Amino acid sequence: MDPFLFLNQWLQPANGLPPTPNLGIPEDEFNKRIQLMAPKGWNTYKIKDSVAINVDVVSNDQIAFQNNFGAVIFELEGQEWTEIPNLMKYPEGYEVLGPSKGDAFKQGTTVVSPILQDTKLPVTLRIVLIGNIYRNRQITDEQTAGYVDVELTP
Repeated sequence: MDPFLFLNQWLQPANGLPPTPNLGIPEDEFNKRIQLMAPKGWNTYKIKDSVAINVDVVSNDQIAFQNNFGAVIFELEGQEWTEIPNLMKYPEGYEVLGPSKGDAFKQGTTVVSPILQDTKLPVTLRIVLIGNIYRNRQITDEQTAGYVDVELTP
């Protein structure tokens, strides 16, 4: 087997989509401390609607998020992710989330509103949220991230 082909397959996420573009966060850090969901009951999955995201801290660390949760939105074009703008406006400040241990009241929520050029075809989005480890009542430089893939239809 071609070593490049093997390595490329090994780097692909289990869902067959390409890896997340480099955001300065190690790939093994994604979805390790925080997990994201775009719950069906909260979303229409329509191109012209916003996407609501549930944020669950699954590690023992507290995570500090800017009020926009460090949201970065990518659109799948062919086999590459392209960053697209987020129309949503957020207030200044931070929110600190601790481990939820399954308690929905300890989880976070945010909303993104992607700006899409073509609204006539289905689109796959990767929504990445980035936070910093909160330790000893301080926001550290140590970043973590999670992502959720969402398919929107016209």
